[in-house]
Amino acid sequence: MESTSSKLDLFGSLSREKQPSRVDIIFKKRYIHSAMMALCLVVAYLNRINLSVAIVSMTDKKSSNENFYEFDWNEREKGILLSSFFWGYVITQIPAGQIAQFISPKLLLGITNLISTILAALTPAASYFGGWQLLTGIRVAEGVCQVVENV
Repeated sequence: MESTSSKLDLFGSLSREKQPSRVDIIFKKRYIHSAMMALCLVVAYLNRINLSVAIVSMTDKKSSNENFYEFDWNEREKGILLSSFFWGYVITQIPAGQIAQFISPKLLLGITNLISTILAALTPAASYFGGWQLLTGIRVAEGVCQVVENV
């Protein structure tokens, strides 16, 4: 049962205010938003580093399960792949700040995190069918998406 208190307002009339319940006090919206924001940033950083961890197994069968396909990428191609995320990230710093002024931050964070996660999920197929060139394009697109998450 909710408790109410009576108080006189500015004009002397009696007004009733609803007291917050215990659940409202514990789970305030700002805490929920903070937790969701932290979760989005965790997902973003996991998407950012996934290729840095996976490229070792992708290019050397002896370092992991030998039943997986091994890509024959030289050091130059691996370097391009690992840096390609930051190309998209650096190039779109200023435009991302301009976009963030006009679109709702929650909507922008949700959409860019979803797109970045979908692109990260396409990494194995892109590397198999398109080689390091297609994977480089996907990593640049991930960088473009994630710069908006950190504005």
